Amino acid sequence: FEKRGLKTKDSMGNSAPASKVKNEPLVGSGGDLVANGIAAGGRTVCLCVAFDYSEQALENAGTGPLSCTPDAMRFAALARLCGAEVTCFYDQDSIPSSGFPDRDMIYNWIEQKGQELGPNDTFIWFYAGHGNGAEDEDGDEDDGQDEELCFVTEDGYYNAMKDDDISLLLQSFDEECHILVV
Repeated sequence: FEKRGLKTKDSMGNSAPASKVKNEPLVGSGGDLVANGIAAGGRTVCLCVAFDYSEQALENAGTGPLSCTPDAMRFAALARLCGAEVTCFYDQDSIPSSGFPDRDMIYNWIEQKGQELGPNDTFIWFYAGHGNGAEDEDGDEDDGQDEELCFVTEDGYYNAMKDDDISLLLQSFDEECHILVV
């Protein structure tokens, strides 16, 4: 890299890649193309959840305002162009969606998809909003911190979804269902 005038480290101290990464097809054992989702005749289901957080959320939960909904809308549009079944939940009444992203409702929605989707299917969950750390209550974290997605109630009170709950939820899917969380 130095011979070509490229820095070996970027401004954040990350090393340069050893070689250029190419967009190559996903391959399984023996070099066979692995088809999943729509390509395998299965379903690709995409859930987009976005929180911009209202003034009530700032007052009641300390979660300051963001502008995440445009990111989720762009991701949803891309997923639709790829043929995915897309469902969106935004906390902004002024933007059409399937409703407010209540934590329990989203959990139940994902749980239902876990029962529906099988080996040729793909589940994608796009979350845009705050994340947080909280004290590890069950001792399963090396750093002593659970990670949380910062869900809030419609009236702005903190109602986090913890990483332990998300892990259990995603483990309920068919073990051959492809899952991507963004």
